[in-house]
Amino acid sequence: MNALVLINLGYIAAAVLFIVGLKMLSSPATARRGNILSSLGMLVAVVVTLLGEGIVEYQWVVVGLVTGGGIGVLAARLVAMTAMPELVALFNGFGGLASLLVGCAALFSSGGATFTIVTIALAILIGGLTFTGSIVAWGKLNETITGRPILFSGQRAVNALLFLVI
Repeated sequence: MNALVLINLGYIAAAVLFIVGLKMLSSPATARRGNILSSLGMLVAVVVTLLGEGIVEYQWVVVGLVTGGGIGVLAARLVAMTAMPELVALFNGFGGLASLLVGCAALFSSGGATFTIVTIALAILIGGLTFTGSIVAWGKLNETITGRPILFSGQRAVNALLFLVI
């Protein structure tokens, strides 16, 4: 069996773990095991990606794992259960921000093929929207942002300009 087959089998195993884990999240009785399976699926996907892509220098991967893991453990230990929706909104926003940043890095290192640029632009756009939407959700859940709409003079012109830019 060559390396490509093993990598693809690893990705299939990760996908199965994700799917079964998500299914188990639908019941309180199996939610904890579902969370563990989904986490294991992510670990398998990350390990397969790191081994398959031929990454030579792992120090930034370790820095990211330690930083993200440390923040996650602290947040899980210190945040009250009643504040979990806000924490989930923040974590979702950080995922969107990560997508945006990875997209920006890929844009600077891409070869310039049209399909690649369009795909990267979509990752940047969706990541940015996810980040901003999640921050707004966090603010509303945290009651730092009111439910009232924010209006200002010239808003229609700004909206039209933003529409044209996007």
